[in-house]
Amino acid sequence: MQKSRVSIVLVVLLLAGCAGTEPASTPSAPPVSPASPAASSAAPAGQAFPLTIHRQGGFAGFDDRAEIAADGTVVVTRRGQSPAKVTLPAATVEELGRLVTSPEFTVESVPSPTAVCNDGFEYEVVSPGSRLVVQDCGTSHGATVDRVLAVATGLFSR
Repeated sequence: MQKSRVSIVLVVLLLAGCAGTEPASTPSAPPVSPASPAASSAAPAGQAFPLTIHRQGGFAGFDDRAEIAADGTVVVTRRGQSPAKVTLPAATVEELGRLVTSPEFTVESVPSPTAVCNDGFEYEVVSPGSRLVVQDCGTSHGATVDRVLAVATGLFSR
């Protein structure tokens, strides 16, 4: 199912070409949509981890995943590469836990009618208490979601 969805998105993007109305973007905080009933309420702080952030799409067809544990260990997996282990600073782990369990994480995530953009990324952020799917079309979606995506972008650029 995932491969067929990605294939459909790629075909749509190819047909749309590069002349979309959205501005060129870098990984930022795009439209977000709650994808499950669990996303409608904040989870207790203990339910932020394990946290998985999956990024796919872009012009080059990225498929990256970061699995973050409560102790700050992160396994970053990229297509065609061996998994890499990194460690986040304790302050960043604490911040991520606070962000993904805050009401703002889902309140700020209002779906956009133009959620598909050319050569953009799709981020999926999953914790035990929530799941969000974010389309990166170069627009901001509030400080909470923007900050989670900024941490994700940093992990994928290592």
